[in-house]
Parts: sequence; structure tokens; C-alpha cells
Amino acid sequence: MTRAVCARRAGIRMWRNLTRRRAISPLASAIVAGAVVAIVASGCGSSPASGSSPAGGATPSVGPIPSTPAPALPETGPLPAGVLASIPVDSASGIGFGFGSVWIGSHRSNLLTRIDPATGKVTAQIDTGMVSSCGTVGIGFGRVWVSGCGDDPEIVAVDPLTDQVVGRIPHTGLSVGFGAGSAWIGSVAAAGGPGPSMAYRLNPKTLAVQERFKLPGSGVAFGAGSAWVADEANGTVARIDPATNKVIAVIPAGLPGADGTTAGFAAGYLWVYPGFFNPPAADKHDNKIWRIDPHGDTVTETTLRGLSHLHPAFTTGIFATGMGSLWLRGYGTAVYRYDARTLRLIGAYPADSAAIGMMAPGFGSLWVSNMDTSTLWRDRLTS
Repeated sequence: MTRAVCARRAGIRMWRNLTRRRAISPLASAIVAGAVVAIVASGCGSSPASGSSPAGGATPSVGPIPSTPAPALPETGPLPAGVLASIPVDSASGIGFGFGSVWIGSHRSNLLTRIDPATGKVTAQIDTGMVSSCGTVGIGFGRVWVSGCGDDPEIVAVDPLTDQVVGRIPHTGLSVGFGAGSAWIGSVAAAGGPGPSMAYRLNPKTLAVQERFKLPGSGVAFGAGSAWVADEANGTVARIDPATNKVIAVIPAGLPGADGTTAGFAAGYLWVYPGFFNPPAADKHDNKIWRIDPHGDTVTETTLRGLSHLHPAFTTGIFATGMGSLWLRGYGTAVYRYDARTLRLIGAYPADSAAIGMMAPGFGSLWVSNMDTSTLWRDRLTS
């Protein structure tokens, strides 16, 4: 195993350990209280090795995994300005919306938590069978897709009608893209994880592999008629044409050697942002972000300004796209919102100053997961 691979795997484990502990003292920063939004990111944790990488026609493993109702008790005491509710969720992580519910992964447990947004009550806790369901939560093709993360992540598909696991995909990446009648996933091999450096096109109902691509990278998005795979090892993004199943472009975007690169669409562009534990070269980039124009695959490297408040343990933060905006959050900072057309900083919204986590807009609010303090905040969403 090369030194670079060892370092990347150590970085993944370090992320898990750092977010397990209680946060450091509040950061010195001028944070504007308010409300708002974002979506997915890079991850952590560990999950058990379960079989080989996806195999075409293989039957997904399905087990009698029970769903246990567990209404959450509301927290007492005053909430920060702009926070409408705080819901207890063990080491709350990834966030998804669908089927009339909010779905929350867990950084330190195997549970996927289902919440009624009207009442803030937990309506189900689903055992995913993973050591940690700490990756992203995606909604597509009538299912909820939750990923693990760490040394050997997998993706689990859940039927929202029964709250049961209906299949699992081992040795996969940290996110799922949906489009052209398929689910698209990557792998963590580029970051030193097990399994081959492959991306996969799956039948979303049977989980059978429809096509394999020799592409490393754990971050996957679908938009502008294509699937996009972000390769954090080489700092590139591959574009796949679903009509031909061919890679039609490999675009330099991102930092070579970064962990957990995130890719998402906003304002008609694909935005690429490197995750935690970037190489020393990241220090020279000053919160750089890469914008890819799908009409011509041209790339622009630019800067997100005003982000001097991130904890020095991290070179960058958790990134998301949505509502025509870019969203960024560091350890203990607010959620910062940028206009995706002008890159102007247009707001900062409440997040627990003693935690890191993810964020996403849905059901008229911003939902902010706080891993370290095991809470999910519902913020007032402003336009």
C-alpha cells in the first residue's frame, strides 16, 4: 500500500474521530443569526465489508430489519434566533426529503431516522445493517438511499412504504445520482478504500449493474443530461453520456489528493468543492471552487470569500448546492450562503457552534444536522 493511500485512509478515520468528540471552544467570528439551507457532503465513519463490489444481475441482500417507532422528546430551553425547533437525533448526519418525511442518517449508529416535518416527531428508526449510516441520504425511484462512509462504505436502499431495507450495494461511494432511468454510484478506491476503482450504473429496482466504468471517485451527480463522477485522487471530473455509456470528457476540477469531493448543480453549472483533509496545496487555494459549464465543459476556478472562520483542523468545509445558491459550513461555523451566479455572500444561518454536520432545504425550512451534539435544527428559511 502506498504512502498516499495510507494517508488518505488515515484522513477518513481522522474525520470520524474528530467528529466523535465534543467540539472545541466557540470560534471567534462575527456570525449573522438568521435561517437557511444546503444539501449533501463528504463523510466519515466505518461500515463492515459485505461481499464484493456490485455484480451484474446479483440479487440484493434483503433481511427482516425492523422499523422501531421512537417519538423524540422536544428539547427544553431557549433556542438561538432563527431556529424554529431542535430535534434529538443520535449524531445526526445526512439529510434527505421525500414521501412526506425528513430522513436523517447517523454518524455513530446504524440508524436511519424518519421525521414528520409537520410535528417534528420521529416516526421510525430503521436499522440499516451498517456500522454507521453517516453518508448522504438520497431520494430517487421510490426509494431512500443512504450511504455509509469510512474505510469500507456501502449504500443501502430503503422502501418508504414499509421502512424496510430492500437491498445493499457494498464497496461504493458516498453519494448517488439519479437520471436516465438509473442510479449512478462511485467507489472509495480513489481515497484508499477497498474494491475496484469503478463507477456503476444500476437498475434502481433490482440493483443489478447495467454498466461499469473504469473511473475512480466517490462523489456522483446527475444533471445536464449526463452523469458526473468527481475523482478526488486526481482532481478531475468525468462526464458520462447515458445514451452511449461512454465517458465523453475528463475535466480538471478540484484538488488532487482531496478527500470527499462534492459535486452539485446550481444556476445551470456543476460546482466542484474539495472536502476535508486536503493536501498541503489546499492552503494556497483560499476556499477555491470549480465551476463547470456543461455547454462545452469549460471550467473556471474561483474563490468563495469571507470564510476565515473555519477551524484550523480543517482546510475546507461541508458544501452543498440548492435554491440557486452555494452553501458552506465549517466546524462550529454558521451555514454560509452564496449566490451561485455572482458568488456574493448573501447570508449566514444558525448551526450549532459546538458541532459539524450537513444541511439541506425542504418543507419550507432549512434543516441542519449537528453531529457532535446529536440534534437536528429546523431553521427559518429566508428567500
